[in-house]
Amino acid sequence: MEAKTKAFESMELQRILPALTALLEYEWITGKAILEKAAIECTIGLLSQGGTLRESSEFDFWFFKTRGQQIPIHPVDTRYLAGDVAQAVQSAAGWEKLGCPYEQALFLFEGDEASKRRAIGIVQRLGAIAVFEKMKCDMRSGGIRSIPRGSRKSTLENPAQLTERELGVLDLLKDGLANKEIGSRLFISAKTVDHHISAILFKLDVGSRTAAVKEAIRRGILTS
Repeated sequence: MEAKTKAFESMELQRILPALTALLEYEWITGKAILEKAAIECTIGLLSQGGTLRESSEFDFWFFKTRGQQIPIHPVDTRYLAGDVAQAVQSAAGWEKLGCPYEQALFLFEGDEASKRRAIGIVQRLGAIAVFEKMKCDMRSGGIRSIPRGSRKSTLENPAQLTERELGVLDLLKDGLANKEIGSRLFISAKTVDHHISAILFKLDVGSRTAAVKEAIRRGILTS
């Protein structure tokens, strides 16, 4: 809210738009309306005098998500169009090409159930916990079931975001066990162990089992 206050002190649209857009996004995530009507009306009034297409379109997007209203006073950046499922998915594809997974997920979430499932998977991988919980709640309210659970506390506490199973495999790698031996200890197949090891190597950004153990010790994930 301090950013909003300072932005309005300047009365510069380039400062006001980012502040209010961020607060509208916060409203969507939390479900709490914190922006007063006067601030929004003032911003809309300033928009009629200018503002970049991208920033005004982003503000319009979040204004619609939180207030159910749009601002028909200027063209909209095509990346922010989500009038129907097809349009939302098309916008999401555009964000994907630009390498913007968060925005991609937001527009996928405007689509059908399959798109929503893709969206929540993306924000889960990004570690956007608050957005993940918001999406999960909205999906449940819409009657969608079998929604992925969020990361467990133990997953969030390790720097590489390794799952509990991956941590277990990593711990046995430290003991020098082969895949078959690890599988026997954890009651999973050797092939499944191999999948977990591939995920561990990717998350730790290393190329071998030995390097994975050394990197995990260096990061404090494993003890030496």
